[in-house]
Amino acid sequence: MSAARLIFVYNSESGMLNELVDMIHKLAAPYTHECHLWRLTHSHFGVRREWMKFFDHYGLDVSFLHRDEFTREFSEEKSRYPAIFLANAKNLTPLISEVEINACNSAQKLMDLLKQRLRDAALIEE
Repeated sequence: MSAARLIFVYNSESGMLNELVDMIHKLAAPYTHECHLWRLTHSHFGVRREWMKFFDHYGLDVSFLHRDEFTREFSEEKSRYPAIFLANAKNLTPLISEVEINACNSAQKLMDLLKQRLRDAALIEE
């Protein structure tokens, strides 16, 4: 998947104050964080190890963006967040919607859904 990039878009804003609030959520009450995608992909110390193994196994180029960062980079895209997109030089394609992410009750379920979507797009084999 060399020319394509997965973009995970969190339902939160970037910035120092928001990072501080996120850190408090990580330490005190991670399940109160407003973004379900963040809860599925992050631990107290950053991106969960199983996600890093997943990305490495499939050779995936991945970006994690807050919604304000995403709208700055892709101003034409209107979406609900959280969401996962596939970007290449010409297109930005929604892969997994807010509803689908919020329906996943574990990181494994989201990985399985993502794997299926990447297979459907002929970007990975298995």
